[in-house]
Amino acid sequence: MLPSISCGDLYLQADNGLRIRLGDAALAASKRSAATTDDDLAFLANDGATDTEDRRFEHPLGLVDFRVDGLGEAGQSINVVVPLAVAIPAAAVYRKFTLADGWQTFAPGAGDRTASAPLLASGDCALPGDPRFLPGLNAGDRCLLLTLTDGGPNDADGQQNQQVVDPGAIGLALPDDEPALTTPANVVISAESGEGSPLNDADIQAFLAGATCTDFIDGILVPSANSTVIDLDTATDLPLGETSITFSCTNSGGNAVSADGTVTVQDSTSPAFENLTSFAIESRTAVSASDPDITAHFAAALCTDAVSGAVTLTFDLPATFPLGSTPVMLACADDAGNTSMLSVNVTVVEPAVSPDTGDGAGCFIATAAYGSTLHPYLGQLRTFRDEQLLQNAPGRAVVHSYYRLSPPLAEFIHDNDLLRAISRAVLAPLVIAVISPNAAATIMGMMLVAFALRLVLRATDQPGRGRPAGTSLKTRV
Repeated sequence: MLPSISCGDLYLQADNGLRIRLGDAALAASKRSAATTDDDLAFLANDGATDTEDRRFEHPLGLVDFRVDGLGEAGQSINVVVPLAVAIPAAAVYRKFTLADGWQTFAPGAGDRTASAPLLASGDCALPGDPRFLPGLNAGDRCLLLTLTDGGPNDADGQQNQQVVDPGAIGLALPDDEPALTTPANVVISAESGEGSPLNDADIQAFLAGATCTDFIDGILVPSANSTVIDLDTATDLPLGETSITFSCTNSGGNAVSADGTVTVQDSTSPAFENLTSFAIESRTAVSASDPDITAHFAAALCTDAVSGAVTLTFDLPATFPLGSTPVMLACADDAGNTSMLSVNVTVVEPAVSPDTGDGAGCFIATAAYGSTLHPYLGQLRTFRDEQLLQNAPGRAVVHSYYRLSPPLAEFIHDNDLLRAISRAVLAPLVIAVISPNAAATIMGMMLVAFALRLVLRATDQPGRGRPAGTSLKTRV
């Protein structure tokens, strides 16, 4: 017989003719009896790959580890009586350990069963087959009867090899509550197209992986994420709107818990303008909003959105664009109500002054005064304009003013001999000053010309003097 505990007079007993000895875990732990502990199993599973912890049961009476051999034939059933130092508690089961499957509850069958009986008056256990052994583990009993089949479900080596191996323990189930599940906070994702947002978006993936699940017995569990709207394993995009995600986890006791979270994909990006910039147009007068260049510029403008596509562009143009810069405000909104606004400038600029071609173009008053573009004074005046006035900012300003004011004056004096004579007289000091190398004389001549032009303008604006009252000058641009 084999001692069942390290002290006292209690011994394991097997059927007559069989040999019972220490199991592998007891031997590896250098035990002198079959009584072992959960920690001793670590010596048996020394590869570290097998989980030796019985997570859902506790072992209040410790473990027993034995091996029975000497069976007459393979597949034979045997009986072993295990005396217990402490009475069997209520609701106890017998637990078996194997390297292949870890801890499992004893599986009763045709040749496998458990039974128990109280100690005899002598303090010993009855022999196997004694009718005082009743099926199952009965609370208060201190004698355990195991009937095991060689190679059966409760033989730890799983082989019909004329020996039975049994590391086992009386177990009590631990409180089996559902695991604790924590879901991530709901998230709102910006849509990237009309299809929604890619499922592999970093924020979406962080949400799907953000749930945690812990169990009192199993420790950390990995929750799953599923949706009734789309298949998260095959879909490529999360659609626009709110998608409910169900997180769930199950512990080894089969207790499951679940909770929902939501991912909302919405269009939060404003539309963008295309083909739209500020621009300039040349004119000496205000330009109508119906000018082809203006209408073509704004007709080419677009407003597009990643989700809504092309959206309506609105803007208000003034009836005319005066000289200078005029802002135009444009706006557009997508289907989600995101808006964009942009201000562009339409700038009307006078054409740049450039030297004429030598035929008198640009010398409006001088041509009208002298009657011909071939008059020698016109060549000298053009040379002065090109080589002196146009080479500096003040001079260019004078030329600009002259070109703006002189066309209507030239037209007015062209057919009036008296005014032409007056104009020649007025121009005479300027011509003399231009011919003279003296710069002071030139400046004086320019001042006289400006003063004379002012007198002429006043004369032409008075009724009865040169033109009828109420008539207007025609402007030629």
